[in-house]
Amino acid sequence: CIIDDDLDHSRAISAYLISQNFRVTLFSSAMDFLNQGSDPENYDLVISDIDMPGASGFDLCRTLRARAEP
Repeated sequence: CIIDDDLDHSRAISAYLISQNFRVTLFSSAMDFLNQGSDPENYDLVISDIDMPGASGFDLCRTLRARAEP
């Protein structure tokens, strides 16, 4: 999955990954990813922009790590 607020970047990365036979899901923000209940375990690869409005890529990583802790 690709998490990026820049649609041009998302499309470029997506096009390459699709050409390599990956299935790609796009999210426009970290909050979009989290609010849709997405589980990173369902993806072979998660690519996230760092600088996004609302929650950054670092915020997303911290949230996902906290969810994974017992």
